Amino acid sequence: MIVALPAPLPTLQSDSASGVLIDIGEIPGGGQLHLMRYGEDYEILLGEEQLMGSWASRSEEALATLLYERLGERARHVLIGGLGMGFTLAAARSVFSKEAVIVLAELVPSVVRLTACQINWVSSWWRSIPKSRSR
Repeated sequence: MIVALPAPLPTLQSDSASGVLIDIGEIPGGGQLHLMRYGEDYEILLGEEQLMGSWASRSEEALATLLYERLGERARHVLIGGLGMGFTLAAARSVFSKEAVIVLAELVPSVVRLTACQINWVSSWWRSIPKSRSR
C-alpha cells in the first residue's frame, strides 16, 4: 500500500509561553505523547518529559551513521524503531545504498502525522519518496 501524506493537524490549544499543542497520540499499552510546536520548532513529550525536539538531531543522526560506519554495504536491511522527528530515517537514507531496504516501525500514528505534515523539511522529503508501505 502506498502511504499518502496526511492532512495537516489542527491546533488543539495555544499558549504562547509554553507552545502550541498540535496533537495527542495514544501509545499502545497506555500513555500519551504530546506533540508541541514552538514557532518553527517541534517537540515530542511523554507526559511532562521531553523525548525529542527538532532543534537537536545529532544523536538521532548518529544512530544511522555509526551503524553504516560499522557495517557499511553489508547492511542490506536496516530497521529503525520509531520515526520521531525523522532525523535517523533521513540520515539512513543518505548513507546507505539505494539497494538497502530501510524499514521504519512507528506505533503512534500521530507521530507520523506530525513529522510528515508539520515539519517542512520532512514534509517535502516525504512527498519525494517513490514507495512506502504501511501496515
